[in-house]
Amino acid sequence: MTLEYGSLFYFLYPALCVVLFFVLYFALRHANKKVQFWVLWGITMLNFILHFVKLAFSPYVEELPASIRKVTFENICAVSTLVFPFFMLAKKHTIFRDYMFYLGTISGAAAMFIPLNIVGLNVYDFETIRFYVCHGSLWIVPLLMVIFGLHKLDYHRIWKVPLMYFLVLGVILINEVVLMVIGWVANDEDMIEAFLEYGITNRWDYFLSTEVRNSAFIFGPPESMEKVAQFLLILTPSFFKPGKYIDCYMPILWEVVPVYIYGSIGMILMCLYWEHEHMADDMHRVHDKFYYKAKKAKIKNCKRSRYVRPARYYGHTKRYKK
Repeated sequence: MTLEYGSLFYFLYPALCVVLFFVLYFALRHANKKVQFWVLWGITMLNFILHFVKLAFSPYVEELPASIRKVTFENICAVSTLVFPFFMLAKKHTIFRDYMFYLGTISGAAAMFIPLNIVGLNVYDFETIRFYVCHGSLWIVPLLMVIFGLHKLDYHRIWKVPLMYFLVLGVILINEVVLMVIGWVANDEDMIEAFLEYGITNRWDYFLSTEVRNSAFIFGPPESMEKVAQFLLILTPSFFKPGKYIDCYMPILWEVVPVYIYGSIGMILMCLYWEHEHMADDMHRVHDKFYYKAKKAKIKNCKRSRYVRPARYYGHTKRYKK
């Protein structure tokens, strides 16, 4: 039995991850903070270890050494797997844990419903089970970390999270260049396959292609998704898109404006449950500040008016006070 979109196990494995989330929640909710932290950290460390152990199992073991690329910073989830244990230990750098919550939750959950790497594998294969354990932990750990109060969200810091995201994309881009130089990507076999499927004839076009690899859509949305991605592309400046100025999408930069606008809206919605009181307080402060300024301006204008009564009637100056 293989894993296919819409099959029983396609829904069953994500459901089991949801069950695991509630099991951990009820098991740890009354534990002290130290126990909660180290249990969640242990899950991220298990994820880290499994990321390398997979090389000893099919389908990676048959493709060594080229399959070593699968344990590098190859995509968003791979980066998260490799850095989350260390992000949790960096207690003073709140941006790291913010990134875990927003990007870890989104990327981990999305990967479970778009399991490109394991479609067609046996449902009981080590790689299939590992895939769901690892990607499930990417959203389970950050979510529980916030629920248990191990990390406090602050929507004032949201603007920093896209910066971390673009830094991660930069790491993935550099990693891709290194893999090509080593020969684990865009080798002769890959080039033949790319030529037969997409008509790509040189490594530069392979590198910039939106159809081949293209993790996190660094090089732009694939042609098959351009219509769906119009809500993103409409915010992308024309000089970052194929057309009058360049022949391809500007790597990473094409995403900047859409990510900041849509990403900020999405992150505000994600933290709304925990930050609604903070947001309400800020709105009241803004209202009071503008109300005070408006009232002050109104009084000032009244003093300058020729039709206003003298100040002695209002007791504004010491001269008229007895």
